[in-house]
Amino acid sequence: MINSDSLLGQRGIIKLGCLSFLALWTCLGYLSYRIVPVYLEKNAFSDGLVKIASRASIEQWPDSRIVSLVLAMAKEKDFEMREEDIQVKHVRGGPEVILIVNYQRTEIFPSDYQHVFQFKTIAPAE
Repeated sequence: MINSDSLLGQRGIIKLGCLSFLALWTCLGYLSYRIVPVYLEKNAFSDGLVKIASRASIEQWPDSRIVSLVLAMAKEKDFEMREEDIQVKHVRGGPEVILIVNYQRTEIFPSDYQHVFQFKTIAPAE
């Protein structure tokens, strides 16, 4: 004979397990919604740095123009950086440029938690 009290207790455990699983997936989904775009923007920013380095190498831009373009692109992509975070290196003193850029983005999560994503990109001319 089946005890009805034991079946009720088991159903409660199953509901609690499903609720825990749903809460976990909701948290993971929310974090993915907030974090994945940051990394997608980082990849687009890195591609833009390579394009700037390539054009600067071909057209022999001065370092000041390169830095101002990088700062403008960072502002457009919502990354935080200072002029000191950008290094323009010339390969063997020639026109070929390599950009070394440190940048970050601060994301604010619920309950005022702030996480700072820090990135470094080395962008050679192609």
